[in-house]
Amino acid sequence: MRRLGMAACLTAIAAAGVAPPPARVGAQQQFRTSVDVVELNVLVMSGRRIIGDLTAKDFEITDNGVKQQVISATRESQPIDVTMLVDTSQSLTESLVRSIASAVNRIRERLRPEDRVSVVAFNHRIQERLALLPPPAATAIDIGRPTGQTSLNDAMAVVMTQRPVSERRQMAIAFTDGYDSTSFLNESDLMNVAGRSSTTMFIVAKGFGTGAAFFDQLTEATGGITQMVSPYTTEKSSTAIRMVRNDNMLDDSFLKAFQDFRSSYVVRYALAGVPRPGWHAVTVKVTRPGRSYQVRTRTGYMGG
Repeated sequence: MRRLGMAACLTAIAAAGVAPPPARVGAQQQFRTSVDVVELNVLVMSGRRIIGDLTAKDFEITDNGVKQQVISATRESQPIDVTMLVDTSQSLTESLVRSIASAVNRIRERLRPEDRVSVVAFNHRIQERLALLPPPAATAIDIGRPTGQTSLNDAMAVVMTQRPVSERRQMAIAFTDGYDSTSFLNESDLMNVAGRSSTTMFIVAKGFGTGAAFFDQLTEATGGITQMVSPYTTEKSSTAIRMVRNDNMLDDSFLKAFQDFRSSYVVRYALAGVPRPGWHAVTVKVTRPGRSYQVRTRTGYMGG
């Protein structure tokens, strides 16, 4: 087990930089560039249906308003590195601990041999509970005992500043039962980190509150989504409806995040007609006629 404390977080943030991009704070960055090639994870849906038969010619991309040449669009061809970031602060109940363990194992069971998984736990400290491993080697997963407060922002920053690995895709699923209470980094800092990260962030949170709007902003900035869950589900009988505790409440949300990411396209385009340094606002459209399409991806990246 490796403890990722504030020193590691500060080192990671210093490497990423927290100076705001020239575009709006929270604009996204699919920051995998090589020479003049930019790579985006793009999920395409029509209603509730994931569209999986598109080719490069079906996508139109502009970078800072300049139309780009799409080189390729592939699905499920690259292995995935999944980091599961789980809240272990003192507010966690035994039921939530069981839910986390169940959801983490559901993801592990669906990984392919070439994929890898890691587990990072956080309260006021950040600890790597499981190093990045292929699924056969990731057996006993222990998230530790709930204690302490919640440094959610710092923990997400550490995850998002991990160095990307060539020809592998990075995603993170973060679970929390509350909102940040002890982080060094504020929301603006975290949005700037997100703008330079290659990790697609998904957040699963228990309950509702004012922090939900920031969760939406952050996940949109990285190409993911936020899902709110309840520890209870309804059970109907012939005479009444009652609320019962659901120890598997996280399974569906974790699996949806993973399946969305697995089903997304890796779309590459050759950057042309735009200076490389600075902030790049990106738009992605599907041009194939006959349907109404919803596209989920980052909306920008910081070039260097």
